[in-house]
Amino acid sequence: MDERNSHNEKAESHPIQEQEFDKLDKAIREWGRKLWLDIKNNSHSTKFWMELFALIVLGLYTAFAALQWCANEKAAEAARDSVDLLRSSTHLDQRAWLGVTEVATPTELNEGTLLNPSAFLVNSGRTPAFNVVQRAGYRIVKTGDIFDPAHEVSVSNIFRQGVVQPGGKRILSIHDIGKISRQRADELNSGQYRLYLFGEITYDDAFHLPHVTRFSMRMELGKPLSFAPYGSYDYAD
Repeated sequence: MDERNSHNEKAESHPIQEQEFDKLDKAIREWGRKLWLDIKNNSHSTKFWMELFALIVLGLYTAFAALQWCANEKAAEAARDSVDLLRSSTHLDQRAWLGVTEVATPTELNEGTLLNPSAFLVNSGRTPAFNVVQRAGYRIVKTGDIFDPAHEVSVSNIFRQGVVQPGGKRILSIHDIGKISRQRADELNSGQYRLYLFGEITYDDAFHLPHVTRFSMRMELGKPLSFAPYGSYDYAD
């Protein structure tokens, strides 16, 4: 009886084993399918990351190229600034400079004194001044009255001086006052009237750039007499 039951139990165990094998086979197949999907997914993922990496590299290269371009532009700009500075320095060092450096005046004012103040225009630069044109003159104005050098220049005659070489001088066309009377001498010596000189000079330098020089002076009383700048009309470029 026991033997028969044992035999029957062994016989009934076969279907159970087959079911286990089927489950195992399905599990292996499922694992294989998932493994294949993982391999495929990993393959797509690798491509994505490679493309992303390539994009990052391209971005870094673009940024580097942009920085390099900016650096080159800055270097080029610095070079241009250096050239401009050198050109400007050379121009300032070599150009013509016209200015009034001295005025000849009498030592004192008396009856019969020849009052002929002469303003000297000098080129203190290293190259000639071209197309020199000057307008200059004098005015005796009562103290307290307005003296306008700009207006006086505008109504003065034009005199062309041509070319003034480096170190060259020109006497500006300030008309001779001539011998003064006792009354005029007393008026000037007392300060009741003042004597003014004014002028404007235009010219071109050797670099074909235009320039202008303006001056306004007043005779100062004292021994000896002298002229000093007056007002804010003076200018030179």
